[in-house]
Amino acid sequence: MTSTSVQSARFDWTPYGYSEGTGQFMLNQFKESIGGGGRLGAGGDTLPCVYYDYFLLPVTKGNNVRGHIETSKGSPIIFYILNQDQLNGFKHSGCDLASYFGGSQVYAYSDSYDLDFVAPQSGEYVLLFVCPRWYCYDPISISARIYSTNVQTSQAAYTSSLAYTIQNLQTILITQSTTPQQQPPLGDNNYAVAAVIIAVIAVCAGLLVYLRKRRA
Repeated sequence: MTSTSVQSARFDWTPYGYSEGTGQFMLNQFKESIGGGGRLGAGGDTLPCVYYDYFLLPVTKGNNVRGHIETSKGSPIIFYILNQDQLNGFKHSGCDLASYFGGSQVYAYSDSYDLDFVAPQSGEYVLLFVCPRWYCYDPISISARIYSTNVQTSQAAYTSSLAYTIQNLQTILITQSTTPQQQPPLGDNNYAVAAVIIAVIAVCAGLLVYLRKRRA
């Protein structure tokens, strides 16, 4: 037998300011690049090239993560599902995001996305949000649930059946022990013993009669 349980996603790490009630958060981290040519980039100043933030979600192999992601003002964002090694590579890489398009478990570029992801292995997965723009302060909302399938083996049914059988057996034994025991019917051996006893009684009676007559 199989059954499916559903529970809200529990994150090990969330972006700063994340609201568990509404699911809204902001992108608080960013990558920097060396500017050049423009007014803001004069003199080799560093400038934010992408804003990002992420969630850490622990799941078990086969768990189905379903949810919805949406930006508040319709601005498209990039969404990835990565492992920890890929996240570390992302943090230490430059502003070029093209190398991550094919390496992630999930990739989407949209202002609204329905998440449906089955974990290939147990572990902690990274839900990474990226905004490849100069300025990205629009709130993003996320809602996610974990669907897990539980397989019930026949061991429980066997144990229940065994307990039921033992209980019935105990009931039968108790019933038998409280029932009055009847004497078994006489067999051939019992008849032979009775005949010998009768013969001995008859001989003794005859001997008593003989002795009385002799005394008289």
